[in-house]
Amino acid sequence: MGRAKFTAEQPDIAIRDRPQLGAEQVSTLQQGDEIFPTEVFIEDGIEWVKLGRGSTAVRVTGRNTTVGLNLSGDGYVPTIDPAWGTLLRKHTQVRVEEIKEEGVLTKREVAEILERSADPGLTLPLESKYWTKQQLEMFVMSGGSIRPAWCSIPDERLMANTNMTKEEIIQAVIQAADWISGADAILIGSGAGMGVDSGLGTFRGSQKGVWAGLEAVGLAYEEICQPKWFQEEPHLGWAFWNFCHEAYQATVPHEGYARAREWGQRCPLGFFSFTSNIDSHWVSSGTGSDRVLEVHGAVKWLQCSKSCCPDVWRAPKDLGLVEDEVTHRVRGILPTCPKCKAVARPNVQMFGGDSGFSKARRGAQFSRYDSWLRQLEARPDKDSLRVTCVEVGCGLTVPTVRNELEAVVRKFPEARLVRVNPENPGLSTDLASKGVSLPLKAGFAIEELSKQVFKEEDNKVTFVLWGSAGGCELQASYGTCVGRLLRLCEVDGMTVEFSKTARAWSWSHATRKNLEVRLDRPVDTSCFSEIKAGEGADMRVTCIVDVEAIFRRTDSGEEGFNSTMLRRVENVYWLLTEMNTMFEDPAYQNGVPKCTTKRELLDHVRSVQFAVFPKFGIEASEKGTLVLTTFINTVQRVPDVQAQVDRSMELSCVRLLSQLPAAAEKQKQQELAAPEPLQVTCMALPAEDGSDGADTLPVEATTHTQLWELRDKLATTLQWDEETARAVKFLAKQGNSFMGLKDHEVVRKVVYLRNCPPLLAAAPVEVNFKEQLDTPWGVDQEPEVEEFTEDEIQVTVVIDASLDFNMPVTLRKGSTILTVKEALTAADPTGRTRTDSFWLRLAGSEQPAFPDSKRLCQCCSLEVTLEPPPTTPPPRAAPATATRSRRGRQAEEQPSQVHKYFVAGSWCDFKPTEMTREGSCFVHMLKVGPHGYETFQILLDGSWDAVYYPSVRDANPDKDHKLRGPDKKGHGVNWMIGALQRGRQQARPGSHFKIVVSVDGKQLATRVTWRQVPG
Repeated sequence: MGRAKFTAEQPDIAIRDRPQLGAEQVSTLQQGDEIFPTEVFIEDGIEWVKLGRGSTAVRVTGRNTTVGLNLSGDGYVPTIDPAWGTLLRKHTQVRVEEIKEEGVLTKREVAEILERSADPGLTLPLESKYWTKQQLEMFVMSGGSIRPAWCSIPDERLMANTNMTKEEIIQAVIQAADWISGADAILIGSGAGMGVDSGLGTFRGSQKGVWAGLEAVGLAYEEICQPKWFQEEPHLGWAFWNFCHEAYQATVPHEGYARAREWGQRCPLGFFSFTSNIDSHWVSSGTGSDRVLEVHGAVKWLQCSKSCCPDVWRAPKDLGLVEDEVTHRVRGILPTCPKCKAVARPNVQMFGGDSGFSKARRGAQFSRYDSWLRQLEARPDKDSLRVTCVEVGCGLTVPTVRNELEAVVRKFPEARLVRVNPENPGLSTDLASKGVSLPLKAGFAIEELSKQVFKEEDNKVTFVLWGSAGGCELQASYGTCVGRLLRLCEVDGMTVEFSKTARAWSWSHATRKNLEVRLDRPVDTSCFSEIKAGEGADMRVTCIVDVEAIFRRTDSGEEGFNSTMLRRVENVYWLLTEMNTMFEDPAYQNGVPKCTTKRELLDHVRSVQFAVFPKFGIEASEKGTLVLTTFINTVQRVPDVQAQVDRSMELSCVRLLSQLPAAAEKQKQQELAAPEPLQVTCMALPAEDGSDGADTLPVEATTHTQLWELRDKLATTLQWDEETARAVKFLAKQGNSFMGLKDHEVVRKVVYLRNCPPLLAAAPVEVNFKEQLDTPWGVDQEPEVEEFTEDEIQVTVVIDASLDFNMPVTLRKGSTILTVKEALTAADPTGRTRTDSFWLRLAGSEQPAFPDSKRLCQCCSLEVTLEPPPTTPPPRAAPATATRSRRGRQAEEQPSQVHKYFVAGSWCDFKPTEMTREGSCFVHMLKVGPHGYETFQILLDGSWDAVYYPSVRDANPDKDHKLRGPDKKGHGVNWMIGALQRGRQQARPGSHFKIVVSVDGKQLATRVTWRQVPG
């Protein structure tokens, strides 16, 4: 290659004695002079030419004349002057000559082979130029099917989702949106395809849209992106990078960047952007620089081209360089290193083995990224973390981002991959079950995904989480798993401590039981109900979850609540405080003695409640009292709130309700005739022909006894189930035939029964209302009488005695319990309560609930219970066997059984453990675990069908409760040692307790308690 030639562009150009603009002038060049310097170099960003002693110039003055420059030593001329512009123009060969290398295919050879390809969009790997000519021909002619074993581009024939239908794409969008909306953390990987919708090119494929100078200078993108040009021809190198710098400065990031960032900001464990793009659009679009890893660097940062130091610095917005339209080289002062004054270069990792790339800035980004991933891996719930990797516009030629996201997906069991790429959407077979492909452009795909993701914002429900200490209230979608709920708490300034084996429970309104929920599973929809919001009057679908966790405020590290939960607690507290202030008022207290009936006292209480309700967004009505009940229940476990509830019960005097009649007793206008004893002979008809049968049963009744009462007593005495009792028909003889009788009719001396089992000879049974109500099926208090019509009675239902919520129901005499339940569900403001979700029993009693078929004939008070009625009458306390025959044989008594007691608790995974006999008690020693509490039940003879359990959940000495059982209905209703317990018996991790079961003379449990003992 010959020496470079320069032409003077301006008159009287100074030749100086050293390469400095202010150095002494030793000679002059005239405009048009042509010179051939001995050396060309750059100093402080300015290109200088060196002329040796005795150098000459070709002066064009009509004819070319060689003139001497009279240089006694070396002379120096800058090609550009900051004040005067271009001084010398270099005669440059525009097209860069390709140097043939041994073992490397030339561009011409590659192009000739590609011309024979049937696929114009066939992508060649970067290393293809190092293949043999035969290998490249086989690859191209087979459409990429036949390839060397070391080919870096995957074979799409072996990948999933390479050809998708429209329906499959729609389903993939829905699935991807679900993964994004439910993600605990999001890793967004982006390549050149992400910038296409901003107007940038991918440099490859159908959207390459690259620098126009590439074709002119005869270089490919991979060739111009090599660091050698800053040494060999820096003006050419900066021509390309100046084009990139200006393009990135002038381009505005599209909306997809903001949308994707919003996805990540919704995640409880944050997000990260891992990008191979060098345009800095993630940062300029608003993403924090601490959340971005630019794995290939960025054009807006510069470094030394000679690697004199690892420093990087921000490039000026305008580099002051202008590209020559002919030579495609820049003119102007090149950026330089502030330390060594060498030409600077972009801090971008280039092709061709870029050992000079400064990793200082990228190293800091990698450190933050690795720290984020390590924190995710170190969590106790790592295996259930929903890490969603969204890959947008990442090609196959340089698969840096693809490889990283696939590695993260393989690292977390519940991680998912969303690949957005219109040209290369395929997934490797091992990731097909954990990923989806979207063959769509980046901007469009992100927009469609955002529509689906943010649509779920309108479908959020409220979760109230209670831990062993502290709590949190938050909004999330129905299908959110408990583990994600705990992680979402961390977004709201909370730190949540829980173990990998932590458990959670939520009350099911359908089964009336506490359902255990795994952390990686959502709460069952039956656990949701409408409850008033913590603030305002809105009713929101809400779920209350108890979880083995400790909630701490991040700012103080103390146990407590997040701001939303705290506002709920404060509103309930101040609501109760204001009501208590009014209850305490002398005007209210003086009015209590004047209330002579339940209704008068209830109206007196309601006068206070209805005055306070509107201030807290509650309707002043009977329905509002139900809203109040559920509202208080969400936070009633807070000691200060419970104290206000107890004070409200005391000041309002609602406990006096049990001492007052339902209404003032009045003399009935028509005196009914006094009932007279009557023996009823019940005769079973064995056949449909009406013939008398020998199977009879005498029953003592009264002249006022109705047939439905007789049906109930027969069912109880003969142990008929409800279906059998309903099938029995009562008949009376009329002449030579029979007529049917209605249940509301009174009994007769002889009653015929059809469709009934054989009647056993039994002792006469007296059927009268008082005796019937004393049985386990009845009411153990005298019926209260009020002035009603003969066909009407009034039943008062106690919904919640602790919150003074009663409801009167007027119904026809002889109506069933089911009728009362239907009236209650109709008054539920949420519309969610069903008649099969609760039962009724006598108020203030511990008797079993009534079956729905039970009929009412007089006024009484009932209360709501969650325990269903027994299918047969409850067994007596002293078990005995009796054999009864049609002829009335004598019963044969057997002695009581010797029982053993077992305890099943949380400290032993509820595995039954036999208790030790200690006098008249059974005892068991235990050590409280790390959570500070334990729960348990007692099993008779180790059977889960004979369980003793409390009447309330989490029962303890500070919470009033009854002993229930033995039966198999106590699932989820346990005693709790610690956590909610106060005083001297408060449990701590490592505390030792002794459980004591007291038994009676027949060895049946009468009491369960416990006490702390020395370790």
